[in-house]
Amino acid sequence: MKKGDILFKILVVILIISLIILFVEVIYLIDKEFSKPYLILPNDNKIYLDIADTPSKRSIGLMYREKLDENMGMLFIFEKDMNHTFWMKNTLIPLDMIFIDSNKQIVDIISNATPCKSDPCKTYSSKYPNKYVLEINVMQSEYNNLKIGDKVIFKNV
Repeated sequence: MKKGDILFKILVVILIISLIILFVEVIYLIDKEFSKPYLILPNDNKIYLDIADTPSKRSIGLMYREKLDENMGMLFIFEKDMNHTFWMKNTLIPLDMIFIDSNKQIVDIISNATPCKSDPCKTYSSKYPNKYVLEINVMQSEYNNLKIGDKVIFKNV
């Protein structure tokens, strides 16, 4: 076998291995994107979610975050429908709070919950029992035309 033939075969093997690695990376990225939790609003817009489903995650929430990307939010998940209370201590950005019951129906909306700069901090709670609370960027509830009684759909939650 000639030296050129061996070199050609080595290059072909390297090319095939590189394509396999690239294919695996693409599949991984696609799977990661499709498995990220999100919520579908009544207008079909998606809100990609960070999940707060344990007491420690719920107590930290969005504290110390300097920004929240567009179409992102945090979904607080509780064990059952109750009147859950929130505050904005150590939260740096204003938020809208969407209270959602176990039937995935919006039961209350608090627009423009402002950061707490000093104690005592104002508290926010729904007028009605809820199992989930979605925190999103301020004015997003108005932008998405959310109303009490609207239903949302959870995906990968």
